[in-house]
Amino acid sequence: MMVLYTDRLNNSLKKLLRLISQWCLLVMMILCVGCQSELIEVEEPPMEEVLKMGGNTLATVLHMLQMDGSYDNILDRSSCTSVQLPVTVLVNGEELIIETKSDLVKINQLFELSEEDEDTLDLVLPFILIFPDYTNTLLTSSNDFVAITSDCLNGEDEDIECIDFIYPIELNVYNTNTKLASVLTFNDDESLFLHLERLDDERITAFKFPVELEQDDLRIQIFNNDELVSIIENADGTCDEEDEVETIEEKQINELLISGAWEITLFEDGEDKTDNFSGYTFLFKLDDILIAEINEIQTEGSWEFDAEESEDVLDLEFDTEEEPLSLLNASEWKMISSSDTTLSLIGGEDDEPKKLFNLKKR
Repeated sequence: MMVLYTDRLNNSLKKLLRLISQWCLLVMMILCVGCQSELIEVEEPPMEEVLKMGGNTLATVLHMLQMDGSYDNILDRSSCTSVQLPVTVLVNGEELIIETKSDLVKINQLFELSEEDEDTLDLVLPFILIFPDYTNTLLTSSNDFVAITSDCLNGEDEDIECIDFIYPIELNVYNTNTKLASVLTFNDDESLFLHLERLDDERITAFKFPVELEQDDLRIQIFNNDELVSIIENADGTCDEEDEVETIEEKQINELLISGAWEITLFEDGEDKTDNFSGYTFLFKLDDILIAEINEIQTEGSWEFDAEESEDVLDLEFDTEEEPLSLLNASEWKMISSSDTTLSLIGGEDDEPKKLFNLKKR
């Protein structure tokens, strides 16, 4: 009986030792794989693709990554800033909480429901204003708000909005002090901007190519810095960035023009040609479409009203060389006076007779 017990004990020990050996082997394999993976990752980015502080590649990419402040111009009337949501606003005196970007449409809905001639919108203090570099400030004074945003009224911001990275984006980073390399992954413009803006000489950084960009719903694959800069610079300004902010006066005149039919009651360009426009009706429509109609025959043109710093200008353009409609073309018609039913305008170059015409609402 004693021998049998000893054999069983020896067999149990052998099984235990075999199990321990297997676990040790598995742990060693895992460690080896981990070390091998680390060795593969540790490599210094090629110097020709390194993003250098003050370099053209880094500057161009940062311009593209800046915050686009044009989406909420109805709130702050500035493309250079954005209001952090949620924010409380007063629309024609009615309180409204804007929690998401999609809620901005509610402001226009309230404008349309109102019977007031002049719509008003006020931001309820305090609120946070965000700048193109994603920094922000808490505003507790309306004077401070006006001071910050006034520099960008009807101005263009510096960000390039016509092209975007397709995320995730990876960067190869090599630390010259620790001699260690890593791959960092970014999933949005803000995080990538903040990382690139804070580069220093200790971290050699480069894009892990290829990277992809999107322009006009097309995906573009990029393989080096030169291609990246070229694509971004060529895309700049190729789309409507919606940076221009409609002034209060522009809003009022635009709403007046599209509110009904108009006729020309005076036109002079050295001689009186008012009778040439007899019977014409002019319709100012949305999307800058202008319709001239006479005897049920319509001619389409375009219009735009712009309240500039020193003068208010109405541009008219008909695709015809025939009078009288061609007489309205190629002139910046500067507004002399306006009322709820009439507009008086003057045009012509310095070396030409002054052109005068009046629009009257029917």
